[in-house]
Amino acid sequence: MENYQMDRYLINGFDQMTEGNPFFSFVITLSGHGPYGEDNPSYQAHAEAAQAAAQRTDGNYVYAVAGAMETDQFIGELVDALTQANLLEDTVLIFYADHYNYYMMDDALNMDIKGVDNMNMLQHTDFFIWSADLEATQVDKVTSSVDVLPTIANLFGLDTSGAFLVGHDGLGDQGDTSSSPTAAGTMGRPIGPARAAAPGTRTGLRRSPNSPPSATGCWRGTTTHDQE
Repeated sequence: MENYQMDRYLINGFDQMTEGNPFFSFVITLSGHGPYGEDNPSYQAHAEAAQAAAQRTDGNYVYAVAGAMETDQFIGELVDALTQANLLEDTVLIFYADHYNYYMMDDALNMDIKGVDNMNMLQHTDFFIWSADLEATQVDKVTSSVDVLPTIANLFGLDTSGAFLVGHDGLGDQGDTSSSPTAAGTMGRPIGPARAAAPGTRTGLRRSPNSPPSATGCWRGTTTHDQE
């Protein structure tokens, strides 16, 4: 079996990821996780490039950069494979980090690198949606992980009333626009009524008629999480 700590080997499951029509696949990467150190396989694979990119040697930052490089390699291979299989134009890619990098083991250093001064802001993570038929846009309001499903459901126009969804559509026009992460997920527009788009990722991502114009773009924003 390939080294499970190396994200590059995830591409070996590409046929399983894209099985069915439409298909849906939830992939968890591991290379960015600890434990960190010189014996970490991601660091061994990207040591020279990570050292050049990190430009600092304090803490575990260089190991975190190496892990990110390994994950980035898999993402590139995934996009290439989707392109070669003529699937990219009809596939939606959603990327989400479920927590900040506490494997750095130094929150003060983490804050310095990230340019923030408190734990709430430190725990913001990137989240973005990519589709070939969407123009890029950025959502700056604070959202939470519970908002991911309602946002995707509204963009696809999935057949759901939203009765059992805890969060809100992150692309709605009533969400929080402040910098306070305590407001995450509390003010977004509730999910709209059912639409006709078929579920799954092999449909083109379509904006629900109930969504505002901002939903025509790729969502790149941040999410916030409870401290672990």
